[in-house]
Amino acid sequence: MAFEQTPIAAPSGAYESPTLKTLEADRNSANPRFSVDEPDAACTSCPIAMWYVAGEDLECFCSALHQVVWSLKSTAIKLCDAREQEIARLRISGHTKSSPAA
Repeated sequence: MAFEQTPIAAPSGAYESPTLKTLEADRNSANPRFSVDEPDAACTSCPIAMWYVAGEDLECFCSALHQVVWSLKSTAIKLCDAREQEIARLRISGHTKSSPAA
């Protein structure tokens, strides 16, 4: 099934995962261990995603779905209502500036 992907862009100046920020040097290295190779993964720009390193795996726990939703061993979620709802909630509450859709 083909569909046009038009998710809300992550808010500019939005919360950035401290774990993913810490792993930036690893991702940019010649031999990355914890690289998120799916730039369109919804969780990488989700304000409620909880990223962590567990042993030799980078994982993401979704606080909306109450489960691990991404790891180096699984495919990424591309579209997610929880992400879009949280971004909209942050905009409405004034916690972030609006940014154009991706």
